[in-house]
Order: sequence, then C-alpha cells, then structure tokens
Amino acid sequence: MSYTIKVTKDMVSASTTLSVSPKHALAICRAVNRKRWKDAKVLVEGLADQSRPLTGRWKGKYYSKAASQILGLLNTLAANARQRAIEPEKAQLMISAHRGPTMWRGRRKRKFGMRLKLVHVQALLKPLPEQKVEQKNVEQKK
Repeated sequence: MSYTIKVTKDMVSASTTLSVSPKHALAICRAVNRKRWKDAKVLVEGLADQSRPLTGRWKGKYYSKAASQILGLLNTLAANARQRAIEPEKAQLMISAHRGPTMWRGRRKRKFGMRLKLVHVQALLKPLPEQKVEQKNVEQKK
C-alpha cells in the first residue's frame, strides 16, 4: 500500500481500514496531524473519553467511536516504534484519512441494502531532528 507521505527508513508506519465515518476520521486526523505523538495521544484519549472536545471548525464535537479506533492505531504505531528502538515520545505524528471501499450490508435486493462507511487511515512517526546545543567558547581571562 502506498502512503501519501514519502516514507524513509527512519520512519515508523502503520495503516488500517476502519469502520467509521470518513468525515469523523478526517476531522480527528486534521486535528492531530503534525503534532508530537504524546500530545496527539492525549487529545485522542480525551476525545474517546468525551472529556475534551475538538476545537476550530469542529468545535464541541467528540466523535468518540472514530477516536477510540484511531487510538488503537496510535498504540499499534507506538509498539512498532518501540520494536525498532525508536522512542515515540520523541517523534512527530503524520496521519491522514481517505475514503475506503464501498461495502453493502446484504439484503434480498441490492437497493434495499445499506452502504457501510469505511475509511483508510495511514499514520507515520517521523523522528524529530536533534536540537544541537551550541557550546560557546568562553575565553578565560588571564
């Protein structure tokens, strides 16, 4: 499966197809995209517990079903990172959501069936660049 972001060897990846609304998954992914992994996890946990709503365009919404499934993906991503000896707390989360395949709940005639909502979610952990500490050369007075 190809990713929307170019993947390098130092990145950790995870993707899945979730049975949630594409609109809800997209709202959560836009809220946590390009944040540090630990900050994103705190936000998604708050959405799943309904203790912290989304802000901005989706003000006051929780989308708890989508949040709980995305939280499972974030936990999988952290486990993949730890397996590769990368600390997820020191990484930036890149996440995106796209419409998935159309599935129908079968009935006798197709027009009486129901279309199921599916979404593809892709997540990457990108290591943050190390901040270089500049050591100033202090001249000693003689």
